[in-house]
Amino acid sequence: MRPNKTKAALASLLGMVALLVAACGSSSSGNSANSTNLYNFSYTYQTPSKTGGTLVLGDWQMPDSASTISDMLDPTVVNNNVHSFMWSNCVTQLPDIKLGLAGWKPDLCKDVPTMANGDESQDGTKTTLRIDPNAKWSDGQPIVADDLLMYYNMFVDPNIAGNGGTPPWDKAKVTKMDNATIQINWGQPYAPYLIAMSGTNVGVGFFPSHLYPTVYNNGTYHTEEAQKLISDPNFLNKPVVDGAYMPQSFGTGGTTVVMVPNPNYHSNFFHKPALDKVIFQAAGSKDALIQAFKAGGTYNQVEDFTFADLPKFSGIPANEIVTSPAYDYEHLELNERVQAPNAKLNGGPSIFADEAVRKAFAEGFNKCRVLTGILGVNCTDPLFATDEFTSPVDPAFDATTHLPTYNSTQAGADLTAAGYPLDKTGVRLFKDGKTPMQLTVVTTKGNLVRNSTLALLQQDWQTNLGITLNLVEDPKIFAPYTAGGFLATGNFDVALFAFTSAADGDSLTFVITKAATPSQTNQGGQNYSGVNDPQIEQQLTTARQDVANPTQRVTIYKQVYQELTQRVYFIPLYGRPQIALVTPDLGNYRQNPTSSGDMWNGPDWSLS
Repeated sequence: MRPNKTKAALASLLGMVALLVAACGSSSSGNSANSTNLYNFSYTYQTPSKTGGTLVLGDWQMPDSASTISDMLDPTVVNNNVHSFMWSNCVTQLPDIKLGLAGWKPDLCKDVPTMANGDESQDGTKTTLRIDPNAKWSDGQPIVADDLLMYYNMFVDPNIAGNGGTPPWDKAKVTKMDNATIQINWGQPYAPYLIAMSGTNVGVGFFPSHLYPTVYNNGTYHTEEAQKLISDPNFLNKPVVDGAYMPQSFGTGGTTVVMVPNPNYHSNFFHKPALDKVIFQAAGSKDALIQAFKAGGTYNQVEDFTFADLPKFSGIPANEIVTSPAYDYEHLELNERVQAPNAKLNGGPSIFADEAVRKAFAEGFNKCRVLTGILGVNCTDPLFATDEFTSPVDPAFDATTHLPTYNSTQAGADLTAAGYPLDKTGVRLFKDGKTPMQLTVVTTKGNLVRNSTLALLQQDWQTNLGITLNLVEDPKIFAPYTAGGFLATGNFDVALFAFTSAADGDSLTFVITKAATPSQTNQGGQNYSGVNDPQIEQQLTTARQDVANPTQRVTIYKQVYQELTQRVYFIPLYGRPQIALVTPDLGNYRQNPTSSGDMWNGPDWSLS
């Protein structure tokens, strides 16, 4: 899954970042989440020493509309944080992904569907959900099957969210068995079925259908009424919810959300809310957010920081800077599509369609300098080092798999052998032997670390390969296809941005398969580099359908990651740990390396 959050001199950054990263690495926190035990994501609920109090959460970004009722309608990271307190799921996944099936717990549902308890069919094609009869809406009404079906119909409705044409929902059929039981027929064996149960932005959530009978009633769904509903202020700003906290008020422009305990909250895993009030308050900028946290008395937890922000943490106690590995990492995307600017200069195909060329570009960049010179850490630091298209917290990660070693001499020789000669002045030419090789490299705008990284990239590829880079900083890098987004339209040769893996390797299906390549007829595709590898696609299909053998699925994904690395489809640079500022009195806070985010267990939080 791609992340939905997005020129300074290199020397000005080195000392400050090195100092702050070192401080973060040695931190220990009363929040029981710090970087001294990098891969300990275990979670044990601690009974609060006291109840009550007001928790204030912050983010530097303004929500697109914090009051939007669901992630389905506004799936941004900021809104996901707010909604973590307001909405529940059928099941929830613990942060320790390596627990496998044991890491899944029932939330609104009575149990976790498995083959052992009969709620997952032996052939892996059907999943049965049983809603707990104790589950209620914040207005006291019971949560029933129609509530899930209302949500599901809006989720797949092309006029609302439009996910009906994407796997696995393109083949799925959802049926009400009785008032508390739903069965999903996936149309084929579907191993990651639990992922689809665990978040309201992936297809299985709940809406209070008893309040909106004109939208969904007695098995009938009305899309026209649903379209009216999502623009109704009463629906958006005063939702009846199933989470631990319910909205009390929304500030001007959606910058402040005040939530109070839901008296009817029920969960089979999380606990009754311990706080009197939860407030989300946007600061508008990272600097304002950091300064407010430093001053104290405003925020208990703030997040969404990168390495470029670390120097600004000076003066904040080390135990309040909480870091942990995540499924996020920075990487170079090598564009193999014919839309790549170099393809025209090359007479048709992109140079990166050739594996030997990709290998040469990896050999020609000393990415270790990014870690030591920009981040101020050792190249083998497990918090940062990765050569794979996944994170070390992934069960399928293999630390023995490596990209081609940096070798400036070999890089030039390999590129020449691939048919791209040097002229007498050391300038690399395309295959016509006349046109100087120029590549367009794009990244986000105003990111100090990325600009410093591109400065090193430009230096290495020009010196070692004889290539000129045209560096482009543009907020349109992630823009939609119709808006001319660089990634979507393929108007780049190399792109530098962060990648977020999901907690299941099946997410690769949406970013490296041929069917996921963006085009005029597939504008939502996310295979930006145009990877087309039939062997990998077959492996992904096998893993997706092997419901009964989770261990074998991990083995398959490990093989896929190895091939992605060995064939240099991408150049991972370093892992991006989660960085948050947290006051020591925040209880039961536990960082989560997946896209569920650090507020995954918000109902359990307390203040001591």
